[in-house]
Amino acid sequence: MARIAIYGKRVPDEAQPFVERTLASLREEGCEVIMYRGFQNRLNESWNLGLDLPEYTSSEALQALNPDFLLVIGGDGTLLDATSQVGRSGIPLIGLNTGRLGFLANITRDEAPAALKHILQGAYRIEERYTLQASTDGPELLDPNFALNEIAVSRKGTTSMISVHVHLDGQFLNTYWADGLLISTPTGSTGYNLSCGGPILMPQSPNFIITPIAPHNLTVRPLVIPNN
Repeated sequence: MARIAIYGKRVPDEAQPFVERTLASLREEGCEVIMYRGFQNRLNESWNLGLDLPEYTSSEALQALNPDFLLVIGGDGTLLDATSQVGRSGIPLIGLNTGRLGFLANITRDEAPAALKHILQGAYRIEERYTLQASTDGPELLDPNFALNEIAVSRKGTTSMISVHVHLDGQFLNTYWADGLLISTPTGSTGYNLSCGGPILMPQSPNFIITPIAPHNLTVRPLVIPNN
C-alpha cells in the first residue's frame, strides 16, 4: 500500500471536482493518504468537504512519516514551496497543476488520473534536481530553506545599490555593486536568472550560476561555477 502525502496552498474553486476525484482515486487504489494540515483546513473551510485525513504540520513531521511520494496540488510556486518540506529526504515530488504555471507541476487535470495510476503501478522514473540552502550567523533565516530555483541577496529599505562580496571555497572571487545577486540552480536558470541576463543550463548540469541583479558595471557578467 502506497503512502501518499499531499501538500497545497490555494486551489481555484473550479478545481474542486478535480481535487475530490483525485482523493477518491487514491482511496480506491488503497493508498494511505496524509495531508498538510493547513491545506486540509483550507479545503474544509472553502468547500465544506468534511475531510478528516491524518495530518502533518512541518517538514520534520513529513520526513518522519517517510511517504512514498509528496503529491503537490497547485502551480509551480506551490511545488517550489514543497521543496523546502522535502529537504534532503529524497521524497519524490509529483506536481498536479491547478495553477497558472505548470513548467514543474506539469501533470494537467486531464492527465492526472492516468498519470497517478501509472505511478502507483511503478511505471515512472525519478528526475533528480540540484537544490541550494542558505545559512547565516544570525536568526534571519527560517528552517528549512531549501531552494529549487535560486537564492537572492537583494537590497531592502533603500534605493541605493549594495555591495556583495563573494568568496568561493574561502577564496575571494569578486565584489558586486548591484541591486543584488542571484545564486541559481540549473532548474532556476530559466526563471529570475534568465530575466537578469543569465544563461540557461540543462536541468542536470552539475553547476550553479552567480548572476548580478542590475549591476552598476555592464562588463560584470553572470558566472557559471561547479556545484561542488
